[in-house]
Amino acid sequence: MALFVVAGALGVYLHYTANVAFQREVDPSIAGRALLWKALTAKTPPALAPGAMLQLGLIGFAYAYRYHPRRHQDKPPAPDIGGA
Repeated sequence: MALFVVAGALGVYLHYTANVAFQREVDPSIAGRALLWKALTAKTPPALAPGAMLQLGLIGFAYAYRYHPRRHQDKPPAPDIGGA
């Protein structure tokens, strides 16, 4: 999960910097908010696509935290309502 978060953040950074370099090559006068918007909405490589990997890592951390056995040591077990 940690590798997913690191790889996702690194991927967003690398895609963004590649898009900024390309946009500056196409239009050397672009800067500021216009450059940011063009770099984020570029089609190739999509700057925010690696963010999905980052989200998966964060979801994994949340799941592991929620269901970690040490969090449930003090609580009594839930009653069996299903009767299976």
